[in-house]
Amino acid sequence: MTTHLSGPELERVSAGGEPPPHAAACDDCAARVAAIADARAGYLAAHPPDELVRAVRARVDRRRRARFGSRGTVAVGLACALAAGALLFVRPRGEAPAIRTRGPAIAFTTYVRRGGETFAASDGQALRPGDRLSFAYAAPDARRLLLLGIDDSGTISRYAAGAALAAGRGQLPVGLRLDARRGEERLVAVFARGDQDEDAVREALADALAAARAGGGGIGDMHLELSDDHATIWFRKP
Repeated sequence: MTTHLSGPELERVSAGGEPPPHAAACDDCAARVAAIADARAGYLAAHPPDELVRAVRARVDRRRRARFGSRGTVAVGLACALAAGALLFVRPRGEAPAIRTRGPAIAFTTYVRRGGETFAASDGQALRPGDRLSFAYAAPDARRLLLLGIDDSGTISRYAAGAALAAGRGQLPVGLRLDARRGEERLVAVFARGDQDEDAVREALADALAAARAGGGGIGDMHLELSDDHATIWFRKP
């Protein structure tokens, strides 16, 4: 049985670490590592750490002056270092959330890497075969991930199941590369606090697509009802 890269190993890659040797011999893990590395590189190129550090320092200085006048001193080095270390998962100012979520507990963004460009996907966006997807999240407590997709033929695919997610901001331990199939697909990320019922989620997906079609719609018109917190985004490959 092949053992793929674990969540902690992929998290180290997302922080700039070298991928384990296994990634060079496994196409699935290589795709995940490439999607994570590409998203990180694109984000850092668009949001250089030095600029963020200067912005954090300026904000702290303004607050220091407002609170203490000219007498107080504030150590800003740690705050700047922490902000720079969290760069990958900070949503750029003005960027709209690229998902629909159930409840306020979860934040979720899908990033697309296309050539040398990285951008946040939005609902209904036209994507291309070969685009690489990676996913950032924020959660108030530890969760278990289930990531499924349903396409316009009704086929449901599992992309991740049972992965442990730490509280706070992070990156999902999965990266996807879009194949050549044309059509529409909806991704659903379920963030459960306990055991996951994958069969129930699959049934809910099928029912939601059937209801959308009964009303003359399709993938983009699905309304999914689940008991667990979840996020969903759909895209087209024209």
